[in-house]
Amino acid sequence: MNTLQLRSILGYVTFSVKGDQLAAFFHRCSQEQLLLWDITLVNKKEAEAKVYATEFKKLTTLAEQLNFEITIKKRHGLSFYFLILWNEKHKLVAMAFASLLLFFLANTVWNIHISGVPTHLETKITEQLKENGVYRGAFRASRTPVETIEGNIMESVPELLYISVKKRGTIYTIEAVEKKEEKLKERTSPTNLIAQKSGVIKKMLIKEGQAVVNVNDFVKKGEVLVKGNMNLSESPDDEDEETEETIDELVTSEGDIYANTWYEVTVSSNLYTSLEQLQGDKITHYYVNFGKLRIPIFIWPKIKYEQVEVINEQIPIQILKRKLPITIIKQTTYDKNTIEIVRSQEEAKEMGVEHALEDLQNKLGTDAEIIKYYILHEAVDNGKVKLRLYVSALENIAHAVPIN
Repeated sequence: MNTLQLRSILGYVTFSVKGDQLAAFFHRCSQEQLLLWDITLVNKKEAEAKVYATEFKKLTTLAEQLNFEITIKKRHGLSFYFLILWNEKHKLVAMAFASLLLFFLANTVWNIHISGVPTHLETKITEQLKENGVYRGAFRASRTPVETIEGNIMESVPELLYISVKKRGTIYTIEAVEKKEEKLKERTSPTNLIAQKSGVIKKMLIKEGQAVVNVNDFVKKGEVLVKGNMNLSESPDDEDEETEETIDELVTSEGDIYANTWYEVTVSSNLYTSLEQLQGDKITHYYVNFGKLRIPIFIWPKIKYEQVEVINEQIPIQILKRKLPITIIKQTTYDKNTIEIVRSQEEAKEMGVEHALEDLQNKLGTDAEIIKYYILHEAVDNGKVKLRLYVSALENIAHAVPIN
């Protein structure tokens, strides 16, 4: 590249010169080896011409020495273009930020659609997608190929018969098919009803089978209550024959047998406890959350409470009904106070009994009923009231087992 080509790339200036004896000015420029072209005479005291940007300063110095006025009409070339951009730095910053934002948005997973499978398989597929780096808000310039993702999911979720992962821009669409295994119909087999707990029978509701116990009988765990082996008597057709034939019929025993059962329960209740109470004062801060990155927006005033309760509320951001992978977190900090509570022995005992009966009721189920209880032992130790209860309950103890 020669000097003239370089000058052309750097640029040139169209200018006007005013003054007396213009011919003498241009003659002096020639002596100073200033390269001018496209010289046009406007009038006797004004002319226009072009000069390379690298020689414009030398031209203005010469014009000042000869008392000529130089005015720039137009600038041409890369050097002036970059100079204009440099003088408008905010535009450069805006362009850089817009380019960075566009790159960021184009490489962010905005949404994932999974169809064709039940909820439990959808959860497994979602977990596998996360392990492969595909989740809402994920940013990766080069993502794992969809073929690799499909293979990894098929290997990790054997319940799937087929899966298709498609990437459309910033959205992943997953279509899957669950393996359908033929479920064999359960054949009803003959069964007996046995006692799964020891107790005194109080009520019997038998739908099918032959009862071998009665109300008020005491039965032990594992004892047969209702037989599925029923003995039926059949009379002979011959009137002279008086002997009856016994036929065994096996059935599936059904029914509910309620018995009075007993439990020993140990429980303890604190005499001294503490209760946390919110005072009413609160301070709210806001953060921008993107993935694992949390950026504070407004963090004043500072927290000065001695005890605090913090509650975070996530506010999703939507554009055209589409959720962005960015959320606003509203963090509310409450002033908390701890209150010490002292109970009497009687109050602690009542609370312990209530908790013990409630816990036992939850274990027995809604069909069972707690009838009464007795306190076998009561003691106070290390700020606690310790109780041993004897509880009587009414519950269904029948349990079906196959007939061998």
